Amino acid sequence: MIPRRIVLSCVMLLVLAASCPLWAQFTSSIEGTVSDPSGAVVSNTTVTLKNEETGVMQATQTQDSGYFRFTSLPSAVFSLTVAAHGFKTTVQEHIRVEVAETKTVNLHLVVGGADAVVEVTGEAPSIETSEGRVSGEIEEHKIPMKLRRILGMHAR
Repeated sequence: MIPRRIVLSCVMLLVLAASCPLWAQFTSSIEGTVSDPSGAVVSNTTVTLKNEETGVMQATQTQDSGYFRFTSLPSAVFSLTVAAHGFKTTVQEHIRVEVAETKTVNLHLVVGGADAVVEVTGEAPSIETSEGRVSGEIEEHKIPMKLRRILGMHAR
C-alpha cells in the first residue's frame, strides 16, 4: 500500500501542474535579404511582418548586409512589407510557415516613390535553403520509371 503522504504529494503536484499556464514554443522563422534592382543589398530598411490570420505585426531593420530575420513564429501565413527611401513599398503576401521551419524570402525593391506599392503575386518558394534536413518523403510510384531504373529501384 502506498503511504498517504506520497499520494497527497502526487495529487498536489498534478494540481500545480494543471494550474500553470502552458506556453507555446514557437520555433519557426522567416529570414531574407533586401536588394535593389542591380542586386546590391539595401541596409537600414524597415521590414514589417504581419500574421495574416491574427493581424499581429512586428518590424525590424535590415543589417548592413541587407539581412533580416523574424524568429519565434507560430505556424501560420504571413506577409512581409519592406519600405525604403527612394524605393516603392514592396509587399510579399501568403508566406506559409510550418512548425520548426526557417523560410527564406528575399525581397527585391523597385526604384520609385514611397507612395507606390509593388505587390509580389508569386508565392514564396517552398524550398528551405537555410537548413539541410529531410522534411518529406517521395512515394516510389511518383518517381518516373526511367529515373527508377537509373536509381536501381525495381517496379512493383
